[in-house]
Amino acid sequence: MTVIILVKLEREDDKTLREFETAIKNRDEVMECYLVTGKFDYFIRVVVPSLATYETFLSETMLRMPNIATVESSFTLREVSRKVVTPLPQSIIR
Repeated sequence: MTVIILVKLEREDDKTLREFETAIKNRDEVMECYLVTGKFDYFIRVVVPSLATYETFLSETMLRMPNIATVESSFTLREVSRKVVTPLPQSIIR
């Protein structure tokens, strides 16, 4: 199952961001992690085999990280579209 996680940190200083990014990079479940603008600080895509596995990841990993203010999870129902090739402007292709 694929889970989209939005994370808000308590602080947004360089040290806090680096610590969070180092910790999240080492998790096998994390397929993508982006620092983003807006209400949340990070957009994370996680893939796990079951809801029970996600619950363990959430409670034993995400919620134990320092400086986490908010974690919001959304469970995907189905994949509507996915592209793996980045579109290039026509001027680059020629």
